[in-house]
Amino acid sequence: KHTKVWDTVGLPSDAYKVVAAPDGGVLVFTGTAVLYIKQQTKAGVVLHSESHAEAIPPLEFDPTNEPMSETMRKFASSYGTVLPAASIERPPTYCDEANAEWNIDCSCASAAWLEDTIALVSFRHGELVTLKLVSERGGSMRLVASKVASGPQPTCMARVDDRVVFIGSRGGDSLLLSWRHQDAAGAGRG
Repeated sequence: KHTKVWDTVGLPSDAYKVVAAPDGGVLVFTGTAVLYIKQQTKAGVVLHSESHAEAIPPLEFDPTNEPMSETMRKFASSYGTVLPAASIERPPTYCDEANAEWNIDCSCASAAWLEDTIALVSFRHGELVTLKLVSERGGSMRLVASKVASGPQPTCMARVDDRVVFIGSRGGDSLLLSWRHQDAAGAGRG
């Protein structure tokens, strides 16, 4: 039996990955959003709009009309990259939906913490996004997303040192990225 340190309720059923945060919290990845959870603190950001989901019709075979393999090929080419409406769950109410129009497929994500409050996340199609934890009044937190660049489909990510991140990819060239923090005016520091 394990001691329960803390628990949470109301996680989306499509949550598939947890990445530890330096402050003891976690990033929880779902198909359309990224959540930050630490004991009683919750924040999140939605990166894909459910409005683009469409109902996928049932797969029906008619061997008298065409071979089963041809029916499956046509079905896969029509619906192979569609997010099915039935698989998309409404994100928790504490999630910021301002970035939902980015329509980033949040599956197959990898993350590396650049600083204690900034994570670099790479998603299925190579989108690179920074997620920044911002403290609010009253002890609450907010998760702020910013698009950074694009890269290969990630298999893994790791911070190598204070200014270098490795993105490993089975499907493309792996990368070593050098990064620096920029303030709101675009001036770099460090």
